[in-house]
Amino acid sequence: MEYKRPQEGVHGLLTAIGQAHAYLHKGYNASVIVIPAAYGTHADPGAYAASVIGLTSPAAPIGVVTYLSPD
Repeated sequence: MEYKRPQEGVHGLLTAIGQAHAYLHKGYNASVIVIPAAYGTHADPGAYAASVIGLTSPAAPIGVVTYLSPD
């Protein structure tokens, strides 16, 4: 599982995509990216990550989960 904090922004999103693929290459059966539902610089990073993964490696067992920041 690759968890990204809200402070990491879009850079964290891009590294998470790469890290998820690296976990699969290392031998894990699946990988999950956990990212904020929105960044100040990107309104829907979850949809973006899922889109990139779907376009570049649609058969890869990578899940994308978003979360809301707690109050």
